[in-house]
Amino acid sequence: MIARLTGRVLTLDQGALVLDVNGVGYEIEVASSTANSVEIDKIVTLETLLIVREDAQILFGFTELTDKKLFQLLIKINGVGPRLAIGIMSGLNEDELSLAIMEKDIKTLTAVPGVGKKTAERLVIELQDKITFEKVSGKKNKSKMAQELLSDLEGTLLNLGYKAQEVDFAIHRIKIESTDLEVLIKAALQELRRR
Repeated sequence: MIARLTGRVLTLDQGALVLDVNGVGYEIEVASSTANSVEIDKIVTLETLLIVREDAQILFGFTELTDKKLFQLLIKINGVGPRLAIGIMSGLNEDELSLAIMEKDIKTLTAVPGVGKKTAERLVIELQDKITFEKVSGKKNKSKMAQELLSDLEGTLLNLGYKAQEVDFAIHRIKIESTDLEVLIKAALQELRRR
């Protein structure tokens, strides 16, 4: 099994690249996020997964091990083949996919080409216990807020009866930047009502 390759990017097309590893050119299929993070003639290390079928051997590559693990999770789902899994990862980044799964957001999932309603529902059912929601836990907005303000906001929402995961979700979704606790509480409550 080819688990990792380091080499020079020879060509880069939509969804695929050729990696020169000691004179051997490996054609590797990649998601758009990987394609956008590499450059022709640069040395790159890719986490890889070889899929062997009756009619083909296809090598898939990822810049991050977490992306490879997500890909492996996706292809285990009935009706999701490797190409569709790469398509899902091209259409939604890890945060967006995690959020869509957490919110059971079928509309966002079906916006990805090739994902129908049944497949989207299957994704939600199969992944909700497996996908990690660490990146959806409001880190982005939490880092912008002062610690004291953040504690007050979290405390208020928890006291209103919301669960910790819901509170994290709401804080992550707040689009306004403010130092006014009342404004932030209103914004968080709006996000919670949208669920």
